[in-house]
Amino acid sequence: DNIYEFYLTPDRYEDIKREIKEVIIEILVKRNIELAKLFQETSQLYEEVRKKAPKELKPFVDEIGGCLTAELVAYHRLLETGGTKEEFDQIKDYVNKLKTILENIKRDFESYKEPGKIKSKIKNWLKETGPVILASIGLWALAIGFVFPLFMITKMDEAISSWIKKEKR
Repeated sequence: DNIYEFYLTPDRYEDIKREIKEVIIEILVKRNIELAKLFQETSQLYEEVRKKAPKELKPFVDEIGGCLTAELVAYHRLLETGGTKEEFDQIKDYVNKLKTILENIKRDFESYKEPGKIKSKIKNWLKETGPVILASIGLWALAIGFVFPLFMITKMDEAISSWIKKEKR
């Protein structure tokens, strides 16, 4: 009648847990390696663009470098606190956008376009994307500065309460 019985021994249970852990670790490591490579490629591209930038455009290129640094800080916070896949994907999207704009600027520098046109492109991009990036950094500061301590206090309270209950018995 399509009824089956499976017996799970402690050894088999440990094997299943080990396999699940290995798969999860493999996925996490792969994602982090891809993101680390993306950061490395984008920072190298930033350095190239900054070296080629005319003197009057360096402050605008530096703003893009600041956005890249901010995303790197957010990435490290996620690694420390254990972020979700969506949070890592959001950082990856931002870094990809930064990489794209840097590639466009590099291409413009190589084709010897006027600095004024390049400057207006950078300004437009910063107006469109800058607030979103800065807002995400602000949310992370709020999460780490406010929500995480509340979480820790709650956990400590639970642990102390359970310890006190055990002591009263």
